[in-house]
Amino acid sequence: MLARRGEFGFLGMAKRLRKSPVLLTSGCVAVTCCLLFIPKVVQLSAKMLRMRKLIVVLFQSSLVRFGITGLLNTLVGLGTIFALKWFFAVADTPANLIGYGVGIVVSYWVNSRWTFQYKEALHAKIFPYGMVLLFAYGVNLATVHIFISVFQINSYLAQAAGIIPYSLLTYVLLRRFVFISKIAAQ
Repeated sequence: MLARRGEFGFLGMAKRLRKSPVLLTSGCVAVTCCLLFIPKVVQLSAKMLRMRKLIVVLFQSSLVRFGITGLLNTLVGLGTIFALKWFFAVADTPANLIGYGVGIVVSYWVNSRWTFQYKEALHAKIFPYGMVLLFAYGVNLATVHIFISVFQINSYLAQAAGIIPYSLLTYVLLRRFVFISKIAAQ
């Protein structure tokens, strides 16, 4: 059966709504909901857009990227340290050395390419990178031993506390002395 002219579209809907109180009520509720919620959706969209812009700006900061890389390295390094201490009864110093060694491999690639967005060949930066990490590791190890022997802090907490000076020194020294592009140096 073919529909008669005017049964479809806006006019057809208006005719059907006039004939049925249920359809009229539900149609009014739908229109009211749309009118109430559209401004909220627009506000939410604007907030999401501002949040997205903020995230983009934050990710442009090498400090924020270093922090994210640091979280990854913390999980890898501390996970290795704690696993060695817990499952294999390895002493603090060797566990710390191995944990940081594993983290260095991850850190080198992620920091050079993502954190500092260094585009030049990396082979020339292995030695200065290693020197920065060796110095920061010495400060870390001194912190761990001071916390354990002088302050009588639990060795697990001392290992975690050693991350703070290590991270701060590493960021500053890598940014200022290792991963400097030729353009930034001019």
